[in-house]
Amino acid sequence: VADARAPVLGIGVGTPGVVDDHGVVLTAPNFGWTDVDLEGALRARLDLPVLVANDANAAVLAEYTFGGAADDVLVVRVGRGVGSGLLAGGQPLRGSRFAAGEIGHVTIDENGPVCRCGNRGCLDTFVGSSALSSAVAVTHGHLALRDLVARALAGDPGCRRVVTDAGRHIGVAVAGVVNLLNPERVSIGGTLARTGDLLLDPIREGVERCAI
Repeated sequence: VADARAPVLGIGVGTPGVVDDHGVVLTAPNFGWTDVDLEGALRARLDLPVLVANDANAAVLAEYTFGGAADDVLVVRVGRGVGSGLLAGGQPLRGSRFAAGEIGHVTIDENGPVCRCGNRGCLDTFVGSSALSSAVAVTHGHLALRDLVARALAGDPGCRRVVTDAGRHIGVAVAGVVNLLNPERVSIGGTLARTGDLLLDPIREGVERCAI
């Protein structure tokens, strides 16, 4: 247990969005942010060392540090939207413009719903929190994601069905990444992952069916 009297050495922040090497959030559609110098603002306010990173990239580094010795890892976080962090040869894979890992905007149905990014049929439009809530709205009204997860764990058949459907869609997208990058380990996190095998089993089935 950390000593509460010990000095704070620094602050780490994981945030949705595309984050550059200087802790500037270049874009975070969920927050409506563009070019927000989050790291600079926090450092000035708190007078402490601050490091800001994309939340999924932070998660993949945590998986590498605490989760095992795999050097090639894909971490997928499923919550309001879907993001992923990639580790290749023990090094974060961030892309030329820091936008690697946007698995939520992989197209899984080119005739599907229009996404906030302007494309059609992105994974986000099928498994993001808004999509899941809309899927049960007729019978359950509007449900926050945490409430949908709680009902699914309690045995609600409608909520369990949309979680299972989400798993199938995620499995297809993950299989595409597996075919392209061949990670040793895939870890699933985020609010929806609290449903455990209800989500994970259809993801596994999708990967086994679609990945080489």
